[in-house]
Amino acid sequence: MKRIFTKLLAVVLVCGSYYGQAQNDSDTHYFDTKEMPNLIYCLPAPPDTIGEDFAHDIMRYMWGKTQRSDSARMTIAVRDAVWSFDALLDELSVPFGMKISKEGTPEIYNLMVNSLATVDQMRVEPKAHYMRKRPFVLFQEHMYTVYEEADLRNEGSYPSGHSQRGYMAALLLSEVNPDSANAMLRHGFKPLGSEWWHFTLKDEPYPNTYFTFPVKTL
Repeated sequence: MKRIFTKLLAVVLVCGSYYGQAQNDSDTHYFDTKEMPNLIYCLPAPPDTIGEDFAHDIMRYMWGKTQRSDSARMTIAVRDAVWSFDALLDELSVPFGMKISKEGTPEIYNLMVNSLATVDQMRVEPKAHYMRKRPFVLFQEHMYTVYEEADLRNEGSYPSGHSQRGYMAALLLSEVNPDSANAMLRHGFKPLGSEWWHFTLKDEPYPNTYFTFPVKTL
């Protein structure tokens, strides 16, 4: 997966330079789904409902719930759950070192929104294919963001859209502003030894679900 996103990143940056001058209010997709990797063939299947990997995921989910008793952490969790480009870019503006907005930084904003909208397409088919139940459905409990339940109840949780967006956004912004890479190190990321420009979390909460994506040969 790291090579997929790295290659997509290179092409997106080139395409973005051409599209950046002629943007309208709608998102521009640099590629359609037929032009991008099919993640069903690239990602490992999510852990079955039995076995150590699934048990580990459940344990991490339960651990995460205990962290919500801290009101400050709970506020951050609710903030991070917001599914919008503007919310994500607002958060990443801090490590990036500049406020990213449609009005203040239009070229960067358009590049980010169009790139993320392009990559968003990749998660649709594997989500429908695996239809992995979300924890709140599995355990028949409510989310803290109750307003999302109706939309998410019948959508698979794998692969994670939030992880995919955050992953791509961090890669893009570290290319736009290389100095921001140091900020990523301070915020819990680490570069891979073989590809210093590629980052992963120091302490991945779901190592068997989200951040380990070996590319399989067809």
